[in-house]
Amino acid sequence: MLKLVASLALIAGVLTGCAAAPPLNTPSGRPEVFIAGARPQQVIDTVIARAAAKGSKIKAVTAYSVTIARTQDNMLSALAYGSRYDRFPESRSTVTVVGTPTGTIAYAAVEMVTNPGSAFEKTNDITDVAGGALQASLEEVAATVRANR
Repeated sequence: MLKLVASLALIAGVLTGCAAAPPLNTPSGRPEVFIAGARPQQVIDTVIARAAAKGSKIKAVTAYSVTIARTQDNMLSALAYGSRYDRFPESRSTVTVVGTPTGTIAYAAVEMVTNPGSAFEKTNDITDVAGGALQASLEEVAATVRANR
């Protein structure tokens, strides 16, 4: 009986914890930041340096985006996004940059990936849930770019 109650409480916590947050106070309502006077490559380089310093894997880099991956080995992620094939999902954050005549706009998104690296990958966009944390990360990137000019 105690196991049943604990399981139901955990499931309720997962379901309510995954509710979408209200839109952010940005032009798109999603995580984004404008960095005046910055070039796109400066922003990409800063994102890569911060991710590498935190031990994340750099999954892909182009002239306009960088994708960062990190295995989520906590129990809650394993319950919500794990599978029999691979118990621990992977979070993939993508930062996309767009150069403008007066600076660079950086947008961020994050997905949870079930069965990462296999033919059975399944992605779940959790940007709405993690938007506040993504916005804070973008603000830190912007502050670093501004400080290093």
